[in-house]
Amino acid sequence: MPYKIRYDTPLLTNVGAEVIPEREVAAETLVERGQLALVDNGHKKIAEITTLTDPVVKGWVLEKAIYPIYGQTDKVEGLVIKGNQETKDLCQRFAKQLDELDLPNAQPTALQHFMIGALQCENLDGKKVFYLAISGSWGLPTGWEEAAKRIGGVPAPILPNGKDHLRNLSGDTFTPVRSGSRVQASIHATYGGPGRTDQSWDHPYDPATGEDLGKVDRSGTQPGACAAQKMIQLAIKNTDTVRFMWEQWYDANHGVNHNVAMESCPTCKVTLTRMLKRTK
Repeated sequence: MPYKIRYDTPLLTNVGAEVIPEREVAAETLVERGQLALVDNGHKKIAEITTLTDPVVKGWVLEKAIYPIYGQTDKVEGLVIKGNQETKDLCQRFAKQLDELDLPNAQPTALQHFMIGALQCENLDGKKVFYLAISGSWGLPTGWEEAAKRIGGVPAPILPNGKDHLRNLSGDTFTPVRSGSRVQASIHATYGGPGRTDQSWDHPYDPATGEDLGKVDRSGTQPGACAAQKMIQLAIKNTDTVRFMWEQWYDANHGVNHNVAMESCPTCKVTLTRMLKRTK
């Protein structure tokens, strides 16, 4: 499963000492994580890494400096979702299929950039099933479902937002966190209190004085709108076992981040964790 480096961090030896001459791994570098090791009498963890982009660098870094991406979680109650070459290749083939839709010219009012994802599952007969999805809940390009089917994928549709439509691995529904609650959580983290219950993104209040505050940055997309959520929910509905997942950015104009792995949004970090739980 690919990871990114959270901040510029020194490259270490397998005993935790900085390499000589000193070298750093730049923040946002895409890496593959290998084994973990305890150093400094077990008080510090380091992780073996290999960069996935040139120049290739191998070594060790502080374990806390790396984090998983692609909407995946490291481990949820024993379940680990990793990316593999098969899902990566399928995701990139999907991107080429979407290019043929010619969005900037043929569909100028459709979404022009979004996350795309591929999820590999195993059905009850032991056969591989591949789900494909794009993020968004409006303005989806016409023909994306057919593009997914042409390369052997099952398109994962939009998820209506609500308790009856989001389920965990046990099939139990759960209520996604509503916007008002996310505003309060953001205010609480910044100002130390939950504030008034009628807060909104555009009109939050200081919890101590009740005075108006500036707009609060939105902490993620609408629940159910992300590619990873759509694919996992369809897999749960079809009683398929989740195996591997890959997500990357798609830009119809092939801008700087086209086909680049992006960090999962805050909504996915919370919602996917709940989807991957078993409650019975």
